[in-house]
Amino acid sequence: MMAWLKDRLTKAQAWFLLIGVLAFVTCLGLSLYEERPSNRPEVNEQSCRQEIAPSLVSITPADENGQLRFIGFWPAKFALNQRLCVAVAGVAAEAVAKRLADELESRKRELSAVDEEYRKASDQEKEFKTKASDADAKSRREPANNELKAAATNARDELIKKTADVKEQDEKRKRAQQKVSDALIAAAAGLPPVELTLYLDNRRVPGVSVKAQPVSTLQYLFFDFRPSAQADTDEAKFWRTLFGLSLSSGTRVVSIGLSRATGAADIPQATVKDNTSKDKLATLVVFRWSALGMGIVALVFLVVWLASFGATSTLLRDGPLSAGDVLDAKLKQAVSDVEAAEKDLNAKKNAQPALPKSDVDAAELALKNAQARKDELEQERKDLGAIGANKPVGTFSLGRVQMAVWFVLSLAGFCFIWLITGQFINVITAQILVLLGIQAATGLAAVQLNDEAAAKRTTRGFLLDILSDGEGVKLQRLQVVAWTCILAIIFAWTIVSSFSFPAFDANLLLLMGIFNSTYLGFKYAQR
Repeated sequence: MMAWLKDRLTKAQAWFLLIGVLAFVTCLGLSLYEERPSNRPEVNEQSCRQEIAPSLVSITPADENGQLRFIGFWPAKFALNQRLCVAVAGVAAEAVAKRLADELESRKRELSAVDEEYRKASDQEKEFKTKASDADAKSRREPANNELKAAATNARDELIKKTADVKEQDEKRKRAQQKVSDALIAAAAGLPPVELTLYLDNRRVPGVSVKAQPVSTLQYLFFDFRPSAQADTDEAKFWRTLFGLSLSSGTRVVSIGLSRATGAADIPQATVKDNTSKDKLATLVVFRWSALGMGIVALVFLVVWLASFGATSTLLRDGPLSAGDVLDAKLKQAVSDVEAAEKDLNAKKNAQPALPKSDVDAAELALKNAQARKDELEQERKDLGAIGANKPVGTFSLGRVQMAVWFVLSLAGFCFIWLITGQFINVITAQILVLLGIQAATGLAAVQLNDEAAAKRTTRGFLLDILSDGEGVKLQRLQVVAWTCILAIIFAWTIVSSFSFPAFDANLLLLMGIFNSTYLGFKYAQR
């Protein structure tokens, strides 16, 4: 009967392990399947125009004045690793573009006027050169004529002034030409792109921004959500905060807003109006219940398997003591008792002088009882069989149980965060590593401090084993169990509510170290 039960229990463990592994693989498959682009709407300018038609959007005077306006978004439901289309207007004032065109025309008119002045000055310079040349010629023909000499001198002075005037007009013309060239470049290049950042629930999304055209008319912007695998970045912290406490539905309703990056605003400069209306809000998909459900099934089956395997093996026990070892020890003692009873009976039968018959009868009864006990144990050992004989019956180890608890919690928490947020780098905090180190050291030291009596003790039940030693329930063990349960609850709650490992403070870790050290100290003293 015991062998049959043991065989059935082994099959049950195998089934639980198989179902748990298959459920986890299915969870991974569903997560990858849901990330496929074919399972999500294609977000591009064409699809966005179909959802937010330009014909339905009219440009307002506020748009022309450069007042940023949030017109709409699509799709209404989106997730990480997906694209969001946003329609905006009023990115830049219309007057700015007009100012560039007016500036160019003004510079052209200025250049035309300067060119005209330069042409006139050049013509006058030519006339003065002719006059000066004629005056010099007359002065040379009549050297004694002082009037002609004075006229020639005046003509040369006028020519010098006019030449200086031409040079000045030429400098003005060059400056005007440079201004026209600059205006042409500015008009051709237009305004620089305007960087716009995205807001979700009035909080700026780190690392998510686009370059918008500097126009006042309708345009479509596309924001790609590609969260980093690093868990300690501002972007990762933002998404974990936004995801918080969304386990009831797997989604979170958020408002969407925009702001110019240069403004560094704490709140968005433009949002969809009437944000209290549900059709004006977006739905952020945190996870899908199909994948999470399979993950929960995998966790449950694997935990049940681990608990069952721990109960039927030496995984969580102080030593390799088995039911066969216990029966063999009892049988060995029974054989020794039979041999002692036989010697005692022979001695009393052969005693000189002869002992009273009652003493011999008592010795025969003792031998009969010892033989019956030996036969009973032999039959029980035979019924136990090879499988039943290997059943562990040693006491459960508090140190190993602690290690198992934190192993399951840390592994399940890491997979939970990874599958939902995509973060797997720097997910495990330094405090968790310290805590795992404390538990590992405690488990190792507890094994080393076990004495022979502890290795021979049989289990009295899981709870009594971890709370007591050979002398009963102990306070130092109760402290360790209580605080392990408290920290485990905090750990699980933090994982679920904030999608991050808890950052236990130094005092709390020190407290766990003190309690574990106290437990080991008493264990050492009781050796």
